[in-house]
Amino acid sequence: CDLIISIPIYCDIMSRRLRSIKGFRDIRLLIADYLHSLNLSGSVLEVVVSRMRMISMEIPFRIVGLSLSVADYKEMSEWLGSKYTFNFSPIIRPNNIQI
Repeated sequence: CDLIISIPIYCDIMSRRLRSIKGFRDIRLLIADYLHSLNLSGSVLEVVVSRMRMISMEIPFRIVGLSLSVADYKEMSEWLGSKYTFNFSPIIRPNNIQI
């Protein structure tokens, strides 16, 4: 499998049976979007990303997290196990925003 696009609930189902899914051990990149929803209704997303982090210790692959504005981006980056963090400053936004 070259590409899997999924919503968190289906990714949760797949990640529970990783050993039985052909090609899943060939994963090299996980892109987790909508991380700002973790504190709202993102419990499934949190479980999936946590499970994938555990699997990445056995099968190395990169995890890229995407989110709208979050106040605790450094904490989120640590949770993802990130070596690198990039946070867009408010200056580059097309519309002014007050923080």
